[in-house]
Amino acid sequence: MKAESFGSLKVWYGIEIDSCLRRVGVSLQELPWEDFNQLDYVLVEYVGEKEWEGLPLAEIVRMRKLCKIPMILAHPNIQSLEENFPLGILVEVMRRHNISLEITGGKRNPWVWGGRDVTPLGRINLS
Repeated sequence: MKAESFGSLKVWYGIEIDSCLRRVGVSLQELPWEDFNQLDYVLVEYVGEKEWEGLPLAEIVRMRKLCKIPMILAHPNIQSLEENFPLGILVEVMRRHNISLEITGGKRNPWVWGGRDVTPLGRINLS
């Protein structure tokens, strides 16, 4: 299944995966990658968020090897990720493994609105 156009509207097909494998009920390798890789993209939720039992960033790099389509970290809590990696290293890992980042504001990411320099984020794909 790939993107379809309806006049000037283009529809992309994807899936959002909870990165807490305990909740998902299978291992990383047991996920239906053959089916997922037929989609346009995969969003991965709760990466690096210990309170949600999300996979650490290093495991996402392993997941990337199984995922052959665009991968996007879904609305991550950047501050949680930064507890383990400085922003520059986080950006470099994502850039090197071609992982995009969905950035949201509000309660999940108050730093976005706090006058913080977001220039390093310009080196990765943002969605």
